[in-house]
Amino acid sequence: MLKSILSLAILLAVAAPVSADGGATNSAWMDIDHLIDAAIADHTAPGVVLFAGNKDGVLHEYVAGRHTYDANSPKVTRDSIFDMASVSKLAGTGTATLVLMGDDKLSSTTLVPQILPGFEANGKGDVAILDLARHTSGLKAYESSKNVEKTRPEGMSHADALVAAYSNLVPSNPPHTKVVYSCLNFQLLARVNETVAGRRQEDLLRERVYGPLGMKDTGYLLTPEQKSRTLPSQEGIAPGTVHDPLASYHGSEVHCPGNAGLFSTGPDMARYCLMVLNRGELDGKRILKKDLLEWSFQRQTTPEMGDGRGFIWDLWEAKPYVTDLNKQPGHQVVGHTGYTGTMVWIDLYTEHWFVLLTNRTWPDDSKESSAAIAALRKGVADRILRMQPEYADYFAKQDAEPSAGN
Repeated sequence: MLKSILSLAILLAVAAPVSADGGATNSAWMDIDHLIDAAIADHTAPGVVLFAGNKDGVLHEYVAGRHTYDANSPKVTRDSIFDMASVSKLAGTGTATLVLMGDDKLSSTTLVPQILPGFEANGKGDVAILDLARHTSGLKAYESSKNVEKTRPEGMSHADALVAAYSNLVPSNPPHTKVVYSCLNFQLLARVNETVAGRRQEDLLRERVYGPLGMKDTGYLLTPEQKSRTLPSQEGIAPGTVHDPLASYHGSEVHCPGNAGLFSTGPDMARYCLMVLNRGELDGKRILKKDLLEWSFQRQTTPEMGDGRGFIWDLWEAKPYVTDLNKQPGHQVVGHTGYTGTMVWIDLYTEHWFVLLTNRTWPDDSKESSAAIAALRKGVADRILRMQPEYADYFAKQDAEPSAGN
């Protein structure tokens, strides 16, 4: 009951105040911090890290809670490491794809069977990299590792067995026609990346992205010291071990799983967001090609396909993650969420961002915790949008409308 009350309060709470010149007051950030404290008290997640800022740097950070609900559990710090879950699709696999596209080793029209022979089975011959990245391959949303294990030939690795199993699938719907968010797409995309690059995706990312950006705690395989700073995702899963069942079955030692498996921190993901808002460059280091990155933000799906998707990006189109002003070209809000309670949110219009990291699946997953973390995410996004002077008139009009009808 308390969790339901908190969720409702987060959505309905009065907006934080802003100063006369449109800048956020200290109380606006304090309001967000209070939301986080309330969420921890209500057992939405035991630990939370928030980093937020604009394209010039970090404006606010807040760290709260412990690794678990045990009072003797380690306190969360700004350098605590989280299982990023599906944010791995964005900051891991998708970013590696953009690196390779910038090197002219891949294009959005490259057909998957050209890289992974055998994938053309059962009518998938014209599935392209674009289809994997925007989730229009026709593949189903998820697969049971138990099903794959039943058909795995003796001596074949789990990672190879997954690629073989996906190649033999019959599409759930015709390719290119419908958005079905699928972990299978990004497991395949990671293998495409590794095949084209001739090395593990993690090695590519460390050399071309994480190393140059100073993202020292981001990767698929953690050191013992890093594992000691990692929040547990669920009872029975050791800290530093991936939570997602398919990614866990796949393993990260030889091939990176692609759909999940990445670990990171608030400071590291802040660096990533700053690179994105500076259009692929940070501190004089070019990571991604500007034109390619800006193209990736654009809607790559038609309304008939369903959800709006960029190339690797979620395109948020519903309040309170966005305003109506974000529906103009170039003004989108992009990012990604992760099942364990992680989120990257980037407003291309005002060039503000936030990273919200939690382990909301501890000690176990529940519908209540899923609804509560969604409410917390929406509460943070709404307040950060309201801080921006570009949206002042929009929110003033929106807030006046209910009272006008009374």
